[in-house]
Amino acid sequence: MWLSSLTLFVPNLSVGVVVGGLGLLCSVGLIYRGVYALFSMREDIKALQMATVIAGAGLFM
Repeated sequence: MWLSSLTLFVPNLSVGVVVGGLGLLCSVGLIYRGVYALFSMREDIKALQMATVIAGAGLFM
């Protein structure tokens, strides 16, 4: 996500929004994979729910 700050050199808002959104999706994906592996979950939906709560808490703070 820190790489998305490099798009500030491009004077286009849509490029910044797209790259920032991709960075956010990648961070949620990493959280999902980490939760799934750390807690050895058997159900994908439980890991997705937990990753969503963790990412939401991180964005809220």
